[in-house]
Parts: sequence; structure tokens; C-alpha cells
Amino acid sequence: MTELSQSFAQKSRNLEAHLMRLIAERTQTRMADAMGVDDSTINRWITSDSGLRRACELLAALGLRLKPDDEPDFSESYVSALETLARHQLDQRRAAR
Repeated sequence: MTELSQSFAQKSRNLEAHLMRLIAERTQTRMADAMGVDDSTINRWITSDSGLRRACELLAALGLRLKPDDEPDFSESYVSALETLARHQLDQRRAAR
């Protein structure tokens, strides 16, 4: 296997660190309960070389990033701009009638 590029390796490490923080916040026990597996299974996934680290490398290779469910898909400024454009278009159509 070829050595990972510096930026790819950094993205993978960042993803792994982010996931580790989330797991620590939620605890392995709560995660195991939610998934219906034993605590030791979560621990094994986290610590094995083919577990979390490889999953993060896969995410990085796919160009994916993590986003919590409660984080909006679009920024406030983007949504505001879309609303402004929609309002403008509706006002123009009303004025044309």
C-alpha cells in the first residue's frame, strides 16, 4: 500500500480525533447500548488498526466530512440570501400582474 499523502493523512487524523471526542462525550457504554452491542465491541472498534482509523481513512478518501444531525445543512447567510431572492422574484411577479 502506498504511503498516504500529507493532506489526506491529516484529514483522516482530524476525522478520527473528532470521532474520538464525540465518543468520549457520549461514552462507549451509551453508544454500545444504542447500537445493541457490548461495550467491548465499541472499544475493539476504536482501538483496532482496522477499526476506527481505517473507517476515517475511507471517509477521507471519499471526501466526506462529519456533520451532527442538529447542525443545519446550510449557513444562516445562505438561507437568508435564498429567502431574499425568492421574495424579490415573488414581488416582481406580483407587480407584473
